Amino acid sequence: MHKLMIFVVFVLSLSFFVDVTTVSAYNKDNTRETDMSYLEVLSSAAIFLNIDTGEGALLSPGVSEYQIIRLYNLDDEVVAFYVRIADNFAVINNNRYNPAMIEMGEGGNPLIEEILSSGLDFQIVYNNPFEVINVALNFMPYNASEIFKGNTESFHENFSDILDEDLYLKGLKQDAKIIIIENNSSPSQRVVFGSADWGFMDLSGLPTGTVTSASSITGISGSWARTGDFLNPPKVDNHCGSVAVTNLALIFSRRSGNSNLVYSTIASTFNSVHAIVGNGPKVTIAGNAVTFFKNRGFILNHTSISSSEFTTAIAASDRPIGMLTQRNLEAHWIIGIGYRTIGGVTYYRILDGWNNSNNRFFRPGTGSAVQSRTAYYL
Repeated sequence: MHKLMIFVVFVLSLSFFVDVTTVSAYNKDNTRETDMSYLEVLSSAAIFLNIDTGEGALLSPGVSEYQIIRLYNLDDEVVAFYVRIADNFAVINNNRYNPAMIEMGEGGNPLIEEILSSGLDFQIVYNNPFEVINVALNFMPYNASEIFKGNTESFHENFSDILDEDLYLKGLKQDAKIIIIENNSSPSQRVVFGSADWGFMDLSGLPTGTVTSASSITGISGSWARTGDFLNPPKVDNHCGSVAVTNLALIFSRRSGNSNLVYSTIASTFNSVHAIVGNGPKVTIAGNAVTFFKNRGFILNHTSISSSEFTTAIAASDRPIGMLTQRNLEAHWIIGIGYRTIGGVTYYRILDGWNNSNNRFFRPGTGSAVQSRTAYYL
């Protein structure tokens, strides 16, 4: 079976470079995590595309028209992000400490757009605005490396200054991030707190058809903790595990006799949880959750379950399920609170940690995979 590879080189009339200290997925001493979240990517794109708080702009409430695509090098590392917002595009370096712009313009990068419109499974390898290659997933053509190395320098050779920290750009990104969060903090606004390609969806995203079975646990009414509510890097960053434990505590606190489990506000509860869980990535959070519950005078029990035991844990045992999901090299903690089966397919009802909603759903294996499932009970 043949795989399609597209290699194209030509001049972009709408793209241009700026002379700033730029971007990368790496740092010189490899002592800190530099990969950017989608919220940080959007914030950086807003800076360079001059997308301010005007009507219809990214930083105004309710704007949700954007697209983010990962760009790789030949070593399968994410080096940048391709961002489309309205009629503009930008390529942003994958470095939260130096979120520089590699290229930008109106419309889109025609090389990348050609690959996206092909409908094929792809992984886009990006060296510079004029050299882009489409590689089928899990397949590297034998001559891809020779094509690139024989004609051009690699991404980091082209942009040699992107390993350095840029405090000015870092500060601008943080300011834009705060504005985006404040303007999209309504429970009905979901623009920047997650990514559809994890496989998470609203109730309206479920397929039509007869629901053959469904169930949800108790204690799921009310507001929830979200990662976007507690952004304060580096003190609080990559904190989905802390958010998941906070939401776990909120569930049990809303059941009879457990109100003392949480503090007076979600924020104060999160702060106490975060002091125990800390920043991620976290491979497990069960032990940290037990510690928080114990500090509040409750004994939390937990047990690992299989995918086939999920519906029983929900319907028969009324137990929330902590789940570690994974997409490529990224991981994210969510809480399973129910399920709905349509057309023989079971969709998990979840708290995704990004939205203030108990009506988010997830079909495991679509967008991301579930690495672990842990049922909790008192």
